[in-house]
This record gives sequence, C-alpha cells and structure tokens, in this order.
Amino acid sequence: AHRGSPAVWAGLLVGVVALWVVVDQLYLERVYEAVERLRGDPLAAQPALTLGVLGQYGWRSIWPVQLYADYRPPGWALPTTALDAPSVVSAISFAAVIALGMWLVWRGRVAGAGLLWFPLALLPVAQIVPYREIVAEHNAYLPLAGLALAVGDGARALSGRWPRVVAVVGVLVVALLGARAHARTADWVDDETLWSVTLEQLPDSVRARHNLATAYARRGRLERARGLLQEANAQAPEEVEVLESLATVEGRLGNDPAALTLAQRAVEIEPTAARYTFLGWVQLGAGAEASAGQSFRRALRQDWDYEDARRGLEQVRQSDRQRRYLRQGRTR
Repeated sequence: AHRGSPAVWAGLLVGVVALWVVVDQLYLERVYEAVERLRGDPLAAQPALTLGVLGQYGWRSIWPVQLYADYRPPGWALPTTALDAPSVVSAISFAAVIALGMWLVWRGRVAGAGLLWFPLALLPVAQIVPYREIVAEHNAYLPLAGLALAVGDGARALSGRWPRVVAVVGVLVVALLGARAHARTADWVDDETLWSVTLEQLPDSVRARHNLATAYARRGRLERARGLLQEANAQAPEEVEVLESLATVEGRLGNDPAALTLAQRAVEIEPTAARYTFLGWVQLGAGAEASAGQSFRRALRQDWDYEDARRGLEQVRQSDRQRRYLRQGRTR
C-alpha cells in the first residue's frame, strides 16, 4: 500500500455502503418507530448517553471482563447531565481513534479503515435515537470486524521486527479471550442460570427478576415465580410485561381476581391490541366469556389482522354455540 492508496479508500467506501444497507434493512423502521414513541420523552441526557454507550462498547471490546445480559435501567444507570466524566473520557478516546484511523488511511494502511469502521458501525446502536436496549453485546459483532482488521494489520506490521514477541503476545491474547468466552458460556447454559447470575451482578435489574421468574414458571415453580414478579412489580409498577407475567402466574395458581386486576392494569397503561387480547384470555380463563368477547373485539378494532385476538373471539363464539345447543337440548 502507498500513501492515500485508492484501494483503502475504496474499501472503506464499500464498507460504508454495506453498513447503510444493513441499517436500512434491520434498523431504519425501528428508528422511525422509536422517534415517534420518544418524541418529547427523551431516554436520558444527551450527548452523555450516546458517548457513554460508545464508551461501554469500546471498553468491553478491549477488556471483556464484566459482561451482563441486561444493560437497561434501573439495573443499569443512565446519565443525568449533558456531560459527565465517563462521557468526556469516551469522547476523547473516540476522537483519538478516529484521528489515528484517518492518519493511517492517508498512509495507505488497512488498519486505518478498520479503526474508522469501528465507531462508524456503532453509530446505529449508539442511542442517537433512544430505544430501550441501552447496550447489547451482540450489537458489537459488526463493529468488532473493523477492530479485528486493525489489530491484524498492526500485528502483521510488527511481526517483521519482533516476530517472536508478536507470536507470544498473540497466543496469550487468544488464550485469555478463549478462557473468558468459555467461562461466560457457563452463565448462558440455560435461562435460569443466566438470569440468576445477572440478578447477582445487578440486584436492581427488573428484567433479570422478570426473566428468572418466567424460567421458574416454565418449570412449574410458581410460588418462587410469583415472589420475584411481585418484587419486579414493586420496582417498576408501570412495566406491562411484568404485570402480564404476574397475571399469568396468578391465574395458574387459581387466583383469578388478582389475575384480572393485573391484566386490566396493563390495559390501562398500554391500551393496545396485544394488551386487550391478553386481558381477553385472562377473562376467558376466569369464566367471564362475555367480557372476554368485548376485549377481543376491542383488540380487533385496533388491529383487524391480530391473529391471537381472532382465535380468542372464535373460542368465545364456540362456547356460546355450545351453550345454546345444550339449552336447546334441555328444552326438547
């Protein structure tokens, strides 16, 4: 390669175009939805949120010691001011990475394209448009390709002078990363283990409590599931997923009045087709078929193609037909 190598610039341009295609196919519709939902209701102070998120991805990419399955509040704290110490450190670090990347690209080094790719590929998930998943480790897969390219090009350049040192360091780094990955897989062995570990790491995580309770409920450990869901509901009374999960557990335990109250509360918070449908199924399970029919009809008025509401309404109609048939049989 030589200074200002057209091949390096062309490769970077192709990468940018490919990234845009990925963003367009996977994220753009979600971005529009997020803008509509969060208009006038920002997730946290900017630019500290975006800079902090970039900093988290960058730090965990080079030092993956603390890894979590949940990066949402309240388990994960959000910035409260427009700038704070972590966001300033992140801004300086990424400015240095971008400057170094541009200098290396100017000198025709592939490492420069990799360094520029890393922050560029993080932008779609950097909370520029806020959404609930503050950080997710799988979002770093695509950006890490650029970081790996930079490291590989740097190792190739240094191996000409210190081949043994580069080989030893490379083997050591790969061994350490492999050991970390192996240790982490033990946490992901099943959902109960994962969310138990996450709750130990983040005692204030509503998601960890909710998902661990869901795992318990699937295994029939309903009392333990109810206890965790009640704790999660006390932490986040407006979280409709927690309300619905707790309603489901209460229904399975035979506590229909509590299940109905929780399902109705979920509808009050979020009166969508999905919530009305859930309420309809709870009402159906409690024997309130007339009310269930009304809930399913309300869901279909919002979304005529909502299949679960259609199935529920059909079940209500079948029950009505059966009752009429039985009444006719008794009167003959």
